[in-house]
Amino acid sequence: MRRSIPAFTISFTLLTWLLCVTPALAQQTETDNFETERDVINAATGDPVSRALVQMQAATGRAQFAGADGTFVFKKLARGRYNLTASKPGFFSEQQLSAWRNSFQDVPTEKDVVLKPTPEGIIYGEVKNESGEPVEGVPVRAQRWQVDAAGRGATTNVSGRVIFPAGDANPARGQVSLVGDGTQSASAMLEKDGKFSFAPVQEGPYKVFGNLPVSEEYVEGVYATGAKASGREITIAGAGDVQLNITMGRGVGQVTGVAKVDGKPTADVMVLLVPETGQNLEEDYRLDQSHSDGTFALGGILPGKYSLLAIEDGWDLEWTNGTVLKPYLRKWQTLQISANDQKKVVVEVQHKV
Repeated sequence: MRRSIPAFTISFTLLTWLLCVTPALAQQTETDNFETERDVINAATGDPVSRALVQMQAATGRAQFAGADGTFVFKKLARGRYNLTASKPGFFSEQQLSAWRNSFQDVPTEKDVVLKPTPEGIIYGEVKNESGEPVEGVPVRAQRWQVDAAGRGATTNVSGRVIFPAGDANPARGQVSLVGDGTQSASAMLEKDGKFSFAPVQEGPYKVFGNLPVSEEYVEGVYATGAKASGREITIAGAGDVQLNITMGRGVGQVTGVAKVDGKPTADVMVLLVPETGQNLEEDYRLDQSHSDGTFALGGILPGKYSLLAIEDGWDLEWTNGTVLKPYLRKWQTLQISANDQKKVVVEVQHKV
């Protein structure tokens, strides 16, 4: 099996058919013959989920229905990373429940990873006053939260406001998610004024995400009172209240180009784009494999400063380790990406050391 070409879109909208194929990513070499085989199972029971719609949220826009046993196979894939979603009426996808990072699949991979949609539940009841009489028109809200496997209780109240780009007149159409290590996660729906409030949240480190229908909106920065904030991450320590101001940005960039050795286009090269700060590396890096004519395309890039490099036979490098990449620093390119930016570059291929 092989990894798919990662052209990330910052989009969590479900049941959207992504059927647009960009020409640069549509090209396939004779080596682009990997496949990924996965299962879709009920997160509550472990039973197969038949006929779930499985979509590849990337430029190829491929989709299929899982079989009766919950299995699906995508063939003829390029090396890279893909975001897979599984949706079916009566279920919540992992993206909806803040576990979207579990749906990123590397191809090829030896990891046994499955997609786990969660069945819907129903809560019903009555609102009554002190006299036992029904009360009409009272807002009722359900809030989802989790504790970790050790059973530790939630300790901190977290609330705040999302600040949208100018011209965005409808903030009440999404949710904010805190994704921690293991099973620690929480989600809160946005109010009309962009405010949100979580049920009590455990102390610990969290990444902050915005689950919004607008595909090119993303979390630009997080400012915290009562917690430490760095980039798009926060660390909650203690039981005091936490206030968050989350600023959203809009517009992502794209980098296309050619990987060359001695001035000649080169195929099957690992082309890697990493944020210069090293923060949010898991979400912000972009990776592609050059095609037969040496071309590559990296999409869905958040604005910021990045380092671009191409390494021959570099697929087994532990490139998330700064020490491993240090020998390649002399020849990588620095790129400043702005909103809606489109850059064309030529990158010199380095030999693996």
